[in-house]
Amino acid sequence: MKMRKIIKIFLGLLIDCAFLCCLSILVRLFLKATLGCSISIAYLTVEIAVGIFYLTFMLFNRWMTPCIKLIMGQKKVQIPAKKIFLASFLDWFLIFSCTLVINFVLRQFVFLDTIVLFTIIAFLYYVVFYLTLKQTLGYYFCGIELTSKSANTRWSTTIIKQEFFKYGLGAWFPLGLLAVFHVKITWEHILLLLFLHVFVFFLYYAGKGESWWNTIGKTQTQQKSSPLKFKYFIRLGYLGFIALTFIVLLLHNNIGNPSSDKFLGFNIPFKRIEYPNNRSVKPYTAFLREQAQNPKEYLLSLFDKYDIVVLCEHLHTEDTQWDFIYDVVSDTQFVKKVGHIFTEYGCVYQQSKVDSFMQTSFSDSISLAKATATLMNYHSGNFYFFMQKLHTFNQTLPDSFRIQEHFTDVSGWNYLRSAYYDTMLNEQNTIKYERDSLMAQVVIDWHEQTGGKCLVVTNYRHAFAVKNNASSKNYDNEAQYIYDRFPEKTANVLMHGHRFNNIFLSPVQHGKWDRAMKENGNTPVGFDFDGSPFGNDKFDMFPTRKYFYLCHYQDVFNGYVFYKPENKLTHSEPPYRKYAAEKEYEWAMQNNLIDTVQGKMLVNSYQNIGGKINNTDFLILHLNLYHFVDLLIWGLWAVIVFLITVVSSLRLIVKRR
Repeated sequence: MKMRKIIKIFLGLLIDCAFLCCLSILVRLFLKATLGCSISIAYLTVEIAVGIFYLTFMLFNRWMTPCIKLIMGQKKVQIPAKKIFLASFLDWFLIFSCTLVINFVLRQFVFLDTIVLFTIIAFLYYVVFYLTLKQTLGYYFCGIELTSKSANTRWSTTIIKQEFFKYGLGAWFPLGLLAVFHVKITWEHILLLLFLHVFVFFLYYAGKGESWWNTIGKTQTQQKSSPLKFKYFIRLGYLGFIALTFIVLLLHNNIGNPSSDKFLGFNIPFKRIEYPNNRSVKPYTAFLREQAQNPKEYLLSLFDKYDIVVLCEHLHTEDTQWDFIYDVVSDTQFVKKVGHIFTEYGCVYQQSKVDSFMQTSFSDSISLAKATATLMNYHSGNFYFFMQKLHTFNQTLPDSFRIQEHFTDVSGWNYLRSAYYDTMLNEQNTIKYERDSLMAQVVIDWHEQTGGKCLVVTNYRHAFAVKNNASSKNYDNEAQYIYDRFPEKTANVLMHGHRFNNIFLSPVQHGKWDRAMKENGNTPVGFDFDGSPFGNDKFDMFPTRKYFYLCHYQDVFNGYVFYKPENKLTHSEPPYRKYAAEKEYEWAMQNNLIDTVQGKMLVNSYQNIGGKINNTDFLILHLNLYHFVDLLIWGLWAVIVFLITVVSSLRLIVKRR
């Protein structure tokens, strides 16, 4: 008995530690996402507060932690916490399934965030079942019933009060508070709220033997035995519900979405979650139909008013954007008016290599392809093929009109980066923190010396520049540094793409812009944000930086270009990477800069094969993660509920025998 008690205490302490570690990690993620930076004092304050809560709990519970007390099994706990959790887990699965199905219908008319709809349906689910049966289906499954502690209070008033406080304090109030302060709700916020909800439940349940919402509603849970036939019926109902929901999700995905690629019957890519073509989209569509300039014409026209135009690249790995950029820089107007392009790709210390490459005439296409590979280690094939085409195009121009390619990055872009002895080649952290200012300085120094015009291509956050804002010094972005130095000479343009929502990419404005482009026939277009409905939308490209919460798109970008819709995007890999890695290895060995064993391992990890890759193999699935993440969550959840139901049914059969 003593040994069993020691084991329970040890297990309780382990669970407490794991719980606190998870809470600490989520709080840190939340603060970093909300505040946009690491603040040690904020972390410490929150963790001290949690520690005080724990110590206070232990003080009033004979120095037992919540998990120890739960595991030890206090007498006043009527229903074990694990049973309550199992019932809630089963109920939430039903609620989430209903949320998906209802959302498919609602999205034909209005867009609602899944988390918002989930909490509304959950509130209605619990209220309806408690009012009619005093049990949810999860409670039926686990043999639990909810009753009132007071005979003088109306049951309907009790339940509505309890559930309103549970979801009001547990979800609606914190989510509403984030919305009031213009904080874009991310997965960090949702995970933290869910974890805090569980944490507070654990803490309160361990101390009081009931949930805090039971205390507020003056209700209590108790065991209720159901007839054996009804227990089988409930379990059969769960299995039937899983099958029915699966069929609904399958039909919704496959109807109007033909594909030869399938997974468990679902056509791949999964069907997009599209913003409905409702009244809110019409002003955007009407505006687009009035625009006469295509993306190239619009971008080139900006050089009539500005010296420096910053283009916000889409995903680094996407090809068609660089087809568009090549189309721009190879235009006669660009050749005559501008002639210079600065890219985030490529290390500034390798500029002499680029210049030499552009001046060299290669005897054949293979020699050109190999030389292009040695310039840098490419993310994908887009910039590789751009450089190859740019070299070929330059050979047709007189020397004085050739396009000048400028590298700006301080990162090495090396093939054998992790094998170098030199920390500078290994991207030292101090360099990374100053990266945007250093990239910007390359452009600033060049313009101050030459006074010329240039196109700057950089990815995502680096292209943000808040205009007419006294606190712009808070924005550590390349374009912001350039704009602050030359406010009258700098413009930045957003290329149509996605916003990062930390875990996955999601459409700008929940897909409203995508829908407007689709209604306009996905016609390529370019326009100024100022004076457009697009520019008046809240800036949501980077929802995890506090500085952007109050900005609109016209505050951050001058203009916008739409080139191709998502389903037309492509991905490729550069060829001759092994050849380039071998050349880099030879150079590094000559200069004694590299670990021989690790360097050879890295060289052997590369291949010389490259070219276009099927969309569904990488890019479109990656971009569509937002569109089918609900299906993935439901699928995993359904498997777990299926196993719980089957195991529980088998136990009933064994008991009956």
